[in-house]
Amino acid sequence: MAYPDRKHIHVTCAIIERRGLVLATQRSAAMSPPLKWEFPGGKIRRGETAEECLHREIREELGVSISVESALQPTTHEYPSITVTLYPFVCTVADGEIELHEHADMIWLPPEKLAELDWAAADIPVLSVYCRRGGLMNLDAMENRQASLVQDCQGRSAEVPALRLDHDLRAIFTAAMPFVAARKKESGGFGATPRLPATIEDTYHALHILQLARQFEALADSDGNPAADGELRSYLAACLRLAGIGLRTTFQLLWCCRAAGLPLDREAVAASVLAKMPAAASLEGWYYGVRIFAEVLGEKSRLPAESPDLTLILGHKWRAVDEAWMHIYLSRQLRDSLPRPAPELIAWFQACQNGDGGFGFFPGTTSYVENCHACLRALAFLGAGPLAPELAYRFLSGCQTAAGGFGRSSRAASFLDSTWHALAGLATLARPQICL
Repeated sequence: MAYPDRKHIHVTCAIIERRGLVLATQRSAAMSPPLKWEFPGGKIRRGETAEECLHREIREELGVSISVESALQPTTHEYPSITVTLYPFVCTVADGEIELHEHADMIWLPPEKLAELDWAAADIPVLSVYCRRGGLMNLDAMENRQASLVQDCQGRSAEVPALRLDHDLRAIFTAAMPFVAARKKESGGFGATPRLPATIEDTYHALHILQLARQFEALADSDGNPAADGELRSYLAACLRLAGIGLRTTFQLLWCCRAAGLPLDREAVAASVLAKMPAAASLEGWYYGVRIFAEVLGEKSRLPAESPDLTLILGHKWRAVDEAWMHIYLSRQLRDSLPRPAPELIAWFQACQNGDGGFGFFPGTTSYVENCHACLRALAFLGAGPLAPELAYRFLSGCQTAAGGFGRSSRAASFLDSTWHALAGLATLARPQICL
């Protein structure tokens, strides 16, 4: 099943503070995505301001009145079938006692503990904006953080034997192959789980995993070859006829088509990217637009390097490691520069590594495999590596489940996207030139 035409919704959310703690609510099993944590709020109705919506939604969901203290920078996240722009407000409870009318659970946490929850993807950028506001992402403090982390990692690294990465990764990739194969659909694409339908995003992750598996000799060159898979090629050809998909999904689809050997009209692809840019004037939009030119068309980007939109976007501070990587990639690709001096960038990414070997969204936050991938890729791109590569390996390999896939952490369920991030991170540790 391919993605339908994309909707764009506008949603408010409340970051409710109380005596140094912040409220997080857990979505019910009936919500989509289910059981993820979020800041409470809801969709803005026609004719309603963001603040009016927030007051209404919090009364409906929590049964209390709130006082709005300040508004934070809106954030946008692109799900496979919908784009969500969130308008966050820092609030306090003005009247009433909280009762959950729609959510499964709630918790009050110190701001520095919020990142330990399993958040809905759209709320993660909001969390980053809020934590930056509270001083939890102070780049000027990175040197002290790095020095203490070096001592911690050096002590822990002594417990980890020297790596034989290529040999070890062959076994890890081999164990992951049945997990990937179980997600192949009759349509030819891949789904996040054996029961969910195929999506472009999951197909992209699966094909990337299979490509890496061949590089580490966990698959023969002829096994899982997308160019020889007629069902996959038919699925991708059908997806090419879709309208209304964003640049991120467009990049993933075009990359898959190239891997499967489908012919692409280069000028039509370039024209499509240029046409989509005005509506995708965001960091993510520019990032995937440039990647289409570089990795699909194999040419220099036709996007204007001195665009005022790009200057404005690169002028914003990044909120997490994935955005920091996008800043670096765009600055280098379009302007042959870096957003900060290389030593400062290297120190910041290295400081995102925790004592468990994994990497957080920013220094001092919980380790997840997607953050490991972003940091290891950025460090390789900058000609550096993590402070404790052995511990990074142990964290990532420790997220592999008995089924062969990987969870976001050692206690999380395994999906294709987290499996891709973990294996790509491990591959970058072994062969930094991969730099995926």
